Amino acid sequence: MKRIIVIVLLILVLASCKKNSTASVIFNDTSGIVGNWKWIQTLNYYLPYCDSNPMTPIYASYQKMVSFNADQSFVVTKNNVLIDSGTFKHGHGTYTMPGLPVKVFIYDSILYYHNGIHNKDSVDYYKISTDTLCFSIGLRGLLGSGNPITWKKSNFNRKIYS
Repeated sequence: MKRIIVIVLLILVLASCKKNSTASVIFNDTSGIVGNWKWIQTLNYYLPYCDSNPMTPIYASYQKMVSFNADQSFVVTKNNVLIDSGTFKHGHGTYTMPGLPVKVFIYDSILYYHNGIHNKDSVDYYKISTDTLCFSIGLRGLLGSGNPITWKKSNFNRKIYS
């Protein structure tokens, strides 16, 4: 029952969001996201905590890495095999959420492009704390897939794919 209430509240909060008309959205400031990131875990809030939740590289038996480059290209690998690549734009802005104690939500986002085309579902909203990148829960995206995914900044060397 608690899960249903949480899901309903989350849907109501997201549905009641409206864009703040005084807010500005800044694109292409990639300073915080640029780098190499190693997948640490994916937490599924709809399942109980157990050996497989949160899902980790050890349990999943694979490593996943993503590189966001200064030239606004990105590369995603799984066990050192290319699974996605393209270009991206960074966004930063605010939303006003009426009826909540915290009325202004400040966000950072990544918009992904494949062959110059942006799909409405290929966006991730994220937060960076020191060397940790977390894609937000409940916001469907290319790498986020609706559950919070945590990445750690890494010094791995990524391969160049042709």
